[in-house]
Amino acid sequence: MLKQLLCALCAILPLTAFAQSEELWGYSYDSEFSVAGSGGGDMDIAMWVPGDGELSGASITALNLPFASSDITNLSIWAVPAIEYAAASLPQKVYEQRVSGTMKGNAYNRVELSKPLEIPAEGFFIGYSFHTDYYYPICTAPGTAKDGLWLRDALFGRWYDYPELGVSAMQLFVTGMQLDTHKVDVLQAQTRKCEKGKQTKATITLVSNSQKPVESIGFNITVDDQIQPVTAILPQPIPSGVNQVGEVAVTFTAPQKAGTYEGRASLTSINGEPYFGGSACSFYLDVRDKIYQRLTLIEEFTGTWCGNCPRGWLSLERVREKQSDQALVVGIHQYNTTDPMYCPDYADLPWDGAPSAMIDRKAINIDPYYGEISGGFSKTVDKYSDIDPTATINVAGTWADNVHGSVNATAEVTFLEDSPGSRIAFVLTADSITGTSSAWRQNNSFYDTDPMGMGDLAIFCRGGELGEGFIFLTYNDVLIGSTWRQQSKDVIVDGGAALAPTGKGNTATATGVVTINVSSAMRQAMDFNKIYLTAIVLNADGTVANAARCRVGSPEGLSSTPVCTASQTTTYDLTGRSIQKQAKGLYIQNGKKILR
Repeated sequence: MLKQLLCALCAILPLTAFAQSEELWGYSYDSEFSVAGSGGGDMDIAMWVPGDGELSGASITALNLPFASSDITNLSIWAVPAIEYAAASLPQKVYEQRVSGTMKGNAYNRVELSKPLEIPAEGFFIGYSFHTDYYYPICTAPGTAKDGLWLRDALFGRWYDYPELGVSAMQLFVTGMQLDTHKVDVLQAQTRKCEKGKQTKATITLVSNSQKPVESIGFNITVDDQIQPVTAILPQPIPSGVNQVGEVAVTFTAPQKAGTYEGRASLTSINGEPYFGGSACSFYLDVRDKIYQRLTLIEEFTGTWCGNCPRGWLSLERVREKQSDQALVVGIHQYNTTDPMYCPDYADLPWDGAPSAMIDRKAINIDPYYGEISGGFSKTVDKYSDIDPTATINVAGTWADNVHGSVNATAEVTFLEDSPGSRIAFVLTADSITGTSSAWRQNNSFYDTDPMGMGDLAIFCRGGELGEGFIFLTYNDVLIGSTWRQQSKDVIVDGGAALAPTGKGNTATATGVVTINVSSAMRQAMDFNKIYLTAIVLNADGTVANAARCRVGSPEGLSSTPVCTASQTTTYDLTGRSIQKQAKGLYIQNGKKILR
């Protein structure tokens, strides 16, 4: 039966903006749909269109029809007042239009109506019929709605509703919709663990059906019976129209006691005006006595001759922009040795292609754009960065010479759990790297791709800002050296050094010298005020316990000051030992030599 349908996820092309008076309506506005089926043949798919509320007096001008395959024939669109359960046929149609031409597969297809179809006050079913040989012809989307999906196929020949499959992915282009000036609903609020009594954030997802864009929003955040009014400016306004989705982060104070709390976010104002729509949602807040800093390590295998690597570049730039308090990146340009950013000195990791990422060496060969779980790479970063650290790190780095050839590295590691077999490695990266000669050209396989459906990747596609076969980019987090050293083509010297003591509550100090090993072209492209030292603490099984990064300081006599990820200022003597009480002498503090 259809209730045992096989399902598969299918990416689609996004919706094109049409006339301003035309709005999109449907049970799903997602940029992807699922496909299902029990074989090809003749298919009929329908959904209910209500005639009241925002659709009162509105008219349909076109349908946005999703197809999993391009072998569509005998296509027609129609409307009926009702569908009878288990019926073999439909009642008399109030509208029918046959459609010719080729349909795109794995995409939405806009099909114009011969004339606008007014939605009756009592509502009706809109459907489409077609023939295909593709095994998964039914296009659905997540969601629930009464009469949101009715099907009849060649195998069973009768009409049934299938809410367990979701809703129809069909969408309507409508004119004359009745939209309020502001109508906004709160979909969900997400929080991360936080420290008691400290400021924390909730990321709130909103859906707007408003005549005007939503630029600012006000909430009452209620946690432990305490109400905190907050107002926030949206980083990107939610545009006017139907079912427009946006996000906003609001800041509030966590309760004074550790524990798990149920909170509530209630909408109170839109664009500075009171809002009485009553929309709210609940969330859970994990409040801790203390939060220890943890940065998830993202290692990416990439290179200039990798045509798909622009998508990794874009995604990891987004991590820098939006999740810099959760993760740090090491870009390993080893896809091609002609890459001017090529650096051989890194761990021998099991890459199986590019672009590819490892996350804390726990998630292996993850696409750095699509991620490991639904929601894209940012959701994957959220997943791993919310793991509690087993160690904290303070790291400092200074130039070992005046020619910027190597860096003295020092790290202090405090263990929050017993961690026998822990090791530490040091890595150097460079920011703001770019060039103008042909050697710096980044291969771009998206240049001849239709931009529709590509989302933020459209800039690399046909007609996009970077829609050429070879492009020039500015790179950050580029590997330039590490304590893993290549001795020959197939031999990498272990870059990790043992840490001791590693018992809970103990602090271990490690030092090392990291040599820069890059081409002369790369050195010319480097700004030596934008060189960073990363310390990576590895568990006994090779996974990453924690990582920390600081900007490399300068030897005595130069003025560059490092910016560290350390949670506190730590002072070392010249052997790398942490100093609590300082006598007169020369010390290293925050990566800089100081005289006491």
